[in-house]
Amino acid sequence: TAITVYGQYNNFTNAQAGANTDYASYITLANTGALNAASTKTSYGQYISVSSTGATTNASVRTDVFGQFITTTATHASNNGTVNNYLLYLDDGTSSTNGTSSKFGIFLEPMTGADNNLGIYQPSSTQFALMATGNVGIGTTSPGRSIVVASGNVGIGFTTPTAKLDVRGGQTQLEISTQYSQRLCHSGADD
Repeated sequence: TAITVYGQYNNFTNAQAGANTDYASYITLANTGALNAASTKTSYGQYISVSSTGATTNASVRTDVFGQFITTTATHASNNGTVNNYLLYLDDGTSSTNGTSSKFGIFLEPMTGADNNLGIYQPSSTQFALMATGNVGIGTTSPGRSIVVASGNVGIGFTTPTAKLDVRGGQTQLEISTQYSQRLCHSGADD
């Protein structure tokens, strides 16, 4: 038997023809109390914890657990104007300059405990993977080294590379660390 459980479910339609702004969920939080002793102040605009447990003896069973699942549709009735579709939009916000401060656009804790631990993963023909090991794969989802580009050319300082590694813009230095250290330096025109 299939069971669907919602912790929160929002569904709405706005058919207004004029300019409008719609929020399926709008959250605002202000924590303005001062800390007078050594302690920690933590504020969550949204805190989500999802758990799915239970044993199965059927190898074909699949369990998908989403902390948050986002899908959007943005269309126009005619071929006019501009359509912007943001699945996730992170605004810069405001940070304090008092004391020591840090600002994180995206902060990922180490992914551990699974057969494949992926920080960021894009399964498609333009594969991208950021592994928990720190390895980055472009065109592959299983990079065995720090940076792996499975196919195509890589450009640094250049958007249309014509070689496997195309570096342009100012001084270029390549250092190869092997038993015999070698260094290649070039200083000249941008291309």
